[in-house]
Amino acid sequence: MPYLRIETNAEQLNEQTEQEAVMSELTDLLSSLLGKSRDYVQVFLQPGVPMMFGGSSDPTAFVELRSLGLDSGRCADLSASLCQWISSRLRVDPRRVYIAMSDWPREQWGWNGRTFG
Repeated sequence: MPYLRIETNAEQLNEQTEQEAVMSELTDLLSSLLGKSRDYVQVFLQPGVPMMFGGSSDPTAFVELRSLGLDSGRCADLSASLCQWISSRLRVDPRRVYIAMSDWPREQWGWNGRTFG
C-alpha cells in the first residue's frame, strides 16, 4: 500500500547493486515509519535525473509518498525522517528536498485485480 518515489539528480547510485541496496533500506524505513508490512511497500528510485532547485543544479530531490490511511498529523515527522535519510544516504541537503504526501481512498487503490475499498 505505501508507495515511495524519489527522483534526484544525485549521482552516487550508478550500479544496480547499490540501487537495490538503497531501495531495500527505503523499504525497511517506510515499513517502520508507517507500521505497514514490507510485503506491501513499493519503492521507486530514479537517480541521475536532470533537475534544478532554486536555479541551481546542486543535489536535489523530489519525493512522493502515497499510502492508505496516511495520518496527516504524522506528516511533519515523516518529512523529518525522510529528509534525514536522504541527507545521510544520498547527500542531498534537506533544504533542497520537496516531499509530497497523500492519503489515498481505499476504493481508488488497486492491487491483485481488485481494490482495497
